[in-house]
Amino acid sequence: SHNPSDYHKAYILLLEKIICSESRSPRREPVHGGRTPSAPLSATAQRLLTEFGLRYGIGELFRQITYLDYLAKHFDYEVWYIRHCTEQLRLIRCLLPRNRS
Repeated sequence: SHNPSDYHKAYILLLEKIICSESRSPRREPVHGGRTPSAPLSATAQRLLTEFGLRYGIGELFRQITYLDYLAKHFDYEVWYIRHCTEQLRLIRCLLPRNRS
């Protein structure tokens, strides 16, 4: 039987591989490796990542934060990219449980 954290590591690797294969950017990120996304994830990529998450018990919050983490590490100054990061942050905020104060 697999350690649940192995699936989380596999998810991160899958996300990175998908972004690299979909990106038209020739630039490899010097510090973190991988490529800067040149467009949001395709519908097919999103479906594949969702299916992987459902099959191996990787929650949506982890999946969305992992994606935002990748976007932040490979930050680009294009307007669409900044908007995309902002949307991703908004999505994560909606997934967070409300503070009980």
